[in-house]
Amino acid sequence: MNSDTINQSNPDPIQKYVDAVIDRQPESAQTERAQRRLLGRLETDTQTVGGVKAGWGWATAAAAAVLLPMLLWMPGTTGSLAFAEVQRHFTEFQTLTAQMTTTVGGNEIVEMTIQVDDRNRARLDVGDGFSYVIDPNRSTMLQLFHPQARALLVPLNAPDAREARTGLDWLADIREFQGQAELLRETTVIRGRTAYGFSLNAGGMDMTLWAAESGEPLRLQLRPEIRAGGIETRMDFEFDRPLADGLFSLSPPAGYQLLDREHSDEALD
Repeated sequence: MNSDTINQSNPDPIQKYVDAVIDRQPESAQTERAQRRLLGRLETDTQTVGGVKAGWGWATAAAAAVLLPMLLWMPGTTGSLAFAEVQRHFTEFQTLTAQMTTTVGGNEIVEMTIQVDDRNRARLDVGDGFSYVIDPNRSTMLQLFHPQARALLVPLNAPDAREARTGLDWLADIREFQGQAELLRETTVIRGRTAYGFSLNAGGMDMTLWAAESGEPLRLQLRPEIRAGGIETRMDFEFDRPLADGLFSLSPPAGYQLLDREHSDEALD
């Protein structure tokens, strides 16, 4: 699933691994680990004949020289390499759009659209009720209350701003994840594309992250470690989709009244 090991235009399933050997040079630590694995396999394959171990001799050594680099890069031999490619998409995008749905006991309770740009500005739209525009570069969040046509500017260190930013915790958890992601045996189809799953735990959540063979993330499913109440969240991703101008503006839209924080509760009643 590492994009460096896949040539989608080549129908030969073996050629992509050969391309990987040509294009990439493994680090010494990876070479040593692969050598130990390969030698362990070869020792297992030797047989004792007349009290003497009969191995594959020089032919084995020659085969090992050819297979060793392929062993390093073939998908499935080390899940961390493939997951690192999936993980990379969450830090190097131009834009990220996520359609998030949260259900409790199978009943939908929250539907949210999350949009992020390469400056880490984010916009969270919760149905037709309200929106948050978060700009960490200006340490400010704009709250928009659509039915009342009201707006409120809030410092990011304010309690209500910190609560809103929890909607982006999953993104930070994936970006910072350094544990072991388990490659699942089964695949699924998402929007017509074959998807490969990774299971991991981050931020107190059990996550299943589905990605295309190219490494592009397609879907994230989250469940709390303590699954009381049957809470589940699903996000479907699109990367580098053009976003509307002014989407992350901290200026209230035309027709919205900018509230004073001290009297905002009264104005929204």
